[in-house]
Amino acid sequence: MTDSDREISFVLRVCDTESGLSATVRAIDEIASQLCERFEILIVDDGSEKETAEECRILDSELNSVRLMKLPFTIGYSSGIKSALTHSQYPWVMSVPAEGSFVPADITRFVQKMGDYDLVVGYRPLSNRSFGNKIWISLTRIILRVLFGISVRETNSAKLFRKDKLQNMIIESRGFAIGAELIIKSMLKGARLCHVLLSDSPIPERKTDTRNAINILVGALELMLFFVMRTFRLADFDPTGEDRKRVLR
Repeated sequence: MTDSDREISFVLRVCDTESGLSATVRAIDEIASQLCERFEILIVDDGSEKETAEECRILDSELNSVRLMKLPFTIGYSSGIKSALTHSQYPWVMSVPAEGSFVPADITRFVQKMGDYDLVVGYRPLSNRSFGNKIWISLTRIILRVLFGISVRETNSAKLFRKDKLQNMIIESRGFAIGAELIIKSMLKGARLCHVLLSDSPIPERKTDTRNAINILVGALELMLFFVMRTFRLADFDPTGEDRKRVLR
């Protein structure tokens, strides 16, 4: 592995994170300084209220590795991740949950895979997940396997990937399906995928509410749309690029 292979942008999308943000960011800074040749921690403050916004500002002022993107209003999870992908500096990007459910020590497991793989996806055993997450994870596993021929254990957990595998791609997802879309489009570009087992989460997952149920439904419909786009070779699923202009954004 060369020095350039250890240049990583760690991305955290934040919107009124209840707890764990500061501890997570500081732990990432400490661990990444030992593992990476160069790195940044890109925090996307997606219109947070005063307390979280102030926490982001403090981290930005105290840690040289932190770069803060403050959005004036909430644009949503997928849009926040897309903004981070656009502005990240380094050839590798690692998306990390901001609310404290990720154990920063696990970064070592991801970095160890960088020499042999282009896409490293974290997962936890399904038996340890909340009911709502079990539904989403099981649903995406089936859809990706049956419709795209991709076997992946989880799509919305921490993941590390090479940005060049998404070169010139337009991310369509508006919600939960963004993780699956990143995986699908990276794999179609020839990305080599592997999984790493994540440590047990120190923060329990939230129970499924009506909003999450709607997000799961919308995410499943988005994945079906990607299959239709692939079938008819539209947008990013058109290898010639000629059909891109015919798809509304």
